[in-house]
Amino acid sequence: ILLWPVPHSLNGQATLQPSVRRFVTAPFAGILKQTLHAPGDVVAAGTVLAMMDGQEIELTLTGLIAERNRLQKQKDASAAARDTAAAQIAQLEIERVNAQIALQQYRADNLAIKSPIAGILLSGDLKRVEGSPLSPGQSLFEIAPLAEMVVEVAIPAIDIPYLSPALPLHLTLNAYPYETWSLQVEKVQPRAVVQDGATVFMAEAMLPNPDNRLRPGMRGQGEIVNGERALGWVLFHRVWEDIVRWLR
Repeated sequence: ILLWPVPHSLNGQATLQPSVRRFVTAPFAGILKQTLHAPGDVVAAGTVLAMMDGQEIELTLTGLIAERNRLQKQKDASAAARDTAAAQIAQLEIERVNAQIALQQYRADNLAIKSPIAGILLSGDLKRVEGSPLSPGQSLFEIAPLAEMVVEVAIPAIDIPYLSPALPLHLTLNAYPYETWSLQVEKVQPRAVVQDGATVFMAEAMLPNPDNRLRPGMRGQGEIVNGERALGWVLFHRVWEDIVRWLR
């Protein structure tokens, strides 16, 4: 009986992670006027996530336009007086102001902070900071697409000799206990990590999510099948390996 071939399985806790993460940042310095979405919301590409306050931009733009008009009159007066040097200086100042107007106009046209992709908001609860100043490049939202998930299965480090890509992986999730997904290990992380006090290696597989019912952070159990071995070996190989390590 101990020589009877049975499947040799490596079991570990499975966690779903997004395959891609995108961060939405503040495009320029300004005031956060209103946030329209919170973590957990599913959004489409182009959805407005938040609005920046454009009052200061409008005031700056009005002042720049007035300054440009003044410089244009100054240039015309210098040209009428045949003061070429003054007219050229005024023209340079007009070009400088035009560049600033273009910058402020760009900001005025981009007060809406939009989602670059379709997915679920993982972070970005900004309700409490509405009215606060934002700095350029400040991270506001984290978005992950839902079309595909990465399954991470934590396999104990002691089982790493039996773990390799292309092995079959059977996944069950706590949220769907009556459903099993048959996948294939695509990658094994080369470096061990500590999870719940145990040293483990992460085996990864891709899981399609066409109906968007899967969410990042879902947990379950993963079973990786490493071929067939004798029943006696499956039952007692760890005990034997522990004895060998103890003797050394």
